Amino acid sequence: MGIEMRTFTRKTFVVEAIKLTEENLNYVALWCRGTIAKTLDDSETLYISLPHPSGSYTRDGVKAYIGNWIVHNEKQKSFRPYDEGVFFHNFKPTDRSDDEKLGEVVRMVKLAMIEYGLAVQKRDVSGTAGTAKEYAEKIVELFQTP
Repeated sequence: MGIEMRTFTRKTFVVEAIKLTEENLNYVALWCRGTIAKTLDDSETLYISLPHPSGSYTRDGVKAYIGNWIVHNEKQKSFRPYDEGVFFHNFKPTDRSDDEKLGEVVRMVKLAMIEYGLAVQKRDVSGTAGTAKEYAEKIVELFQTP
C-alpha cells in the first residue's frame, strides 16, 4: 500500500497534502505524528488526532476524518485537516520542478522505509517486495510526467 503525496498552492504559500482514506490511515498518522482514535458514539468513527504545532495534544484537539485532506505547512511546522470542498476552494495543484520531483522521491523512500518498519514490528515483511515495486513504478512515472 503506501501513500501518494502531492503539492498544492494556496495563494502565497505551498503545502503538502494528502487525502485521508481507510487504506492510508496508519501511514498518514505516522507522517503527521498523529494518533489514531475512534469517536465515543455508536458509530466509532476512526479519525487522526493531530498534534498542536507545539507538539502537544488537547482533549478537544484537531481531528482529521476519513475523506479529509490533511495539509502540512512546512513554514509553520503544522498539520491541518480540510473538508474536500474547502480544500479545493483554497488550494490548487502545483506543477512540479525537477527539484520538487526529487523531493517527492525522497518522501516516497521515507514512506517505504516507514512501511517496512511497520512490517518488521509485525514480524511479517513478506508483503514488502510488492510495495517496493509499487514505489519504484511511482518514481518512474513521476519523472515521465511534465
